[in-house]
Parts: sequence; structure tokens; C-alpha cells
Amino acid sequence: MYTREQFWKSVSNEVRIIKHLATKIPEGQESYKPSESQRSTLELLQYLSATGASTFKVMVTEDAKSSAEYMALRESVTISNFAERMDLQEKDMKEMFEKMTDEDFTKEFDYYGMRTKAEHLVEGVLKTFAAYRMQLFLYVKACGAYVSTMDVWVGVDTPPKQ
Repeated sequence: MYTREQFWKSVSNEVRIIKHLATKIPEGQESYKPSESQRSTLELLQYLSATGASTFKVMVTEDAKSSAEYMALRESVTISNFAERMDLQEKDMKEMFEKMTDEDFTKEFDYYGMRTKAEHLVEGVLKTFAAYRMQLFLYVKACGAYVSTMDVWVGVDTPPKQ
């Protein structure tokens, strides 16, 4: 089990890597999508900009409708303001996370028709960021940008091999 500090460090690292990958999106590729039924690159960024905070909001309020404010904000996300939105989301998540007590984590409540505990949703935020980080990496690669495993796993640039 994670300590609170370890968990938060992991979430912050995911946010940092996601922001790094977003800088690799080639200009003009925001509408790229692998298939008609999938999100575009921009839609993926918009989802990433709200998913964590909206989940935390539901945990804090125990009301699934309370996430609507975050979902509405994602419409205004662009490639150029994505990092700023991720920073704001991280700040909001941290404030909500720090207010939660150990008891809050184990309380059971309704989450879109399913009974669950906040501790499962907290873990889900971390898993969601990791999963969609991988999707963003694949989109960036498919758009023709040079990205390596160091970009997706560590969030640092590596020069292309000569």
C-alpha cells in the first residue's frame, strides 16, 4: 500500500510526464485519431485535463454530478493551454486529497450506480493517468514525432539515433 506521500508523488510524476508528452505533438496534429470511434489527440488532452480532478470531486462530495464543472472546463483546453490546465487540475486534486481523512478513504458510496470506496477511486486516478499517458505516447508516435521510451517512462528528451 502506498503512503499518502508516495501516492501523491506518483500522481505528480504522471502529470509531469503527460505534460512532457503533450509538448511532442507535431503542429497541426491535434485532430489525429487512429479510428473514427476513438478520441482525437485534442480530445484526449481535454479528457486528461479533467479526469483526475473530477474523480476527486466525486469522492469528496459523494455526488457523481459534482464532476460536471471539471468536465465543462475541458472544452476550453487547447494544445497551447494544456500544461496550464494540468497544473490547475493537479493543484485542485492535491487540495482535495489533503483534506481527506483516513476514514474518508474507506467510506463506501455510490459511484455511477456502483458501490465503491474512495481508496479504490484514488488508485484509479493513478491508473487512469498511466493508461492514458501510454495512449498519448502512441498518438504522438503515430503522428510522426520522434519519441522514445525515455519520453513515456521518464518524461525526458532523448536525441534521435543517428
